[in-house]
Amino acid sequence: MQKLFIVDDEETILKLIRTVIETFFAGQFEIITFESADTAIKALSEDSLPDLVITDNSCPRKGDGCRLVSKVKGLNPEIPTIVISGDVDYRHEIMASGADIFLPKPCGADAIAHAVDSVLQHHSVRR
Repeated sequence: MQKLFIVDDEETILKLIRTVIETFFAGQFEIITFESADTAIKALSEDSLPDLVITDNSCPRKGDGCRLVSKVKGLNPEIPTIVISGDVDYRHEIMASGADIFLPKPCGADAIAHAVDSVLQHHSVRR
């Protein structure tokens, strides 16, 4: 089972993304949620890295998602990352931090599922 970190400071968004993953990718992920990038960063260790990260950029401060993505990519650049954020003006910075996909909020379940499927396919091809 793959490990998925979901990071957002809004509980409703955490629940929504969890539901999407459980619906579209049943049994594929151990889902671990965090309400801040800081707690997700503290949970990172080289012997226990996630296989996928989905994060907001503002969790809770603007740029926290970029910082998390940079940290994850620094530990293992092959870990796919998706940033789902209303910070559309920061799209360039988000992508420059190493994010594989940027989804603007609000986005639907199908868009989230498609993004996850895309990064997983791309990631498995790169291996």
